[in-house]
Amino acid sequence: MRKFTLASKRSSGSSRTSHAASKVKGQRRVGFFGVIAVIAFFHIVITGNVKESFAGSPIWRIQKGTNKVYLLGSVHLLKKSDYPLPEPLEKAFVDSQKLVEEVNLDELEDPATQQMILAKGLIKDNQTLRQLLSAETYESARKQVEAVGLDLKEFDRFKPWMLDLTLTALTLERLGFEPKYGIDKYFFDKAKRERKEILSLETVEYQLDRFDGMSRKMQETILLQSLKEMDTVGKEFSEILQAWREGDAKGLESTLLENFREFPEAYSQLVVERNTNWMPQIESFLQQKENYLVVVGAGHLLGKDGLLALLKAKGYGVEQL
Repeated sequence: MRKFTLASKRSSGSSRTSHAASKVKGQRRVGFFGVIAVIAFFHIVITGNVKESFAGSPIWRIQKGTNKVYLLGSVHLLKKSDYPLPEPLEKAFVDSQKLVEEVNLDELEDPATQQMILAKGLIKDNQTLRQLLSAETYESARKQVEAVGLDLKEFDRFKPWMLDLTLTALTLERLGFEPKYGIDKYFFDKAKRERKEILSLETVEYQLDRFDGMSRKMQETILLQSLKEMDTVGKEFSEILQAWREGDAKGLESTLLENFREFPEAYSQLVVERNTNWMPQIESFLQQKENYLVVVGAGHLLGKDGLLALLKAKGYGVEQL
């Protein structure tokens, strides 16, 4: 979290929140381009088992006539050691004239966007996080926050979803998984260097609203499950990365989506609604002369509500590379 300040003065709680942001910044900057999207399919599903079946790479080609659209299932936080990437990913980039990502990553560097992120993540009335959470959830959160060297009191004005995103990102970054090495960031920077046109499917604000729009009860339920599984997050994430690199679509689907469906409200807002919104855009890409590389979180491609299934249902040919 970088240069987070409040747009207006609040009670003493606001100074604690600003101080919390400063402390988080001191730990390492939490890149929201990594956090927002990866958590959407990861933070409540990390208990699944990855199966061993090696199908190819985490990228699919949809072709209509001479035009091709590549769909790349992204992992938004990686380690430097995860490079080089599988060859089909690089070839798809070379073969594409346009890059499409979930959001414009440059937008996240805008101070106005950073203020908007924090403003949405703050409790807007006089309540505190302790008042919103059950004693069990608050105590679990306290232990996990202290494990990353912070004090939960510094987050008293954070909404449960904001605490969840922040704590999960900090935990992963302490394990060496960083957004600066994420697939999105890698191809975004590469496209800028090569002056390829970059498009986005939605805005940062829209993504945040998917979390902020969840009921308080659902926010706490998801936060509590994340907290219970935080000690194993590194192991589980490594297993996800192995399945991702090997193109193990069945294993990824099991890991990323099976438990997610136990939370229909979150699944609808974070996956189904967004996939539905993206489909007309992806279909429009298939009507163009240029080739497109579309990079979205891997969980958005899989399952009966995933983009691959939706495209197949409309008669498009889908081939894993």
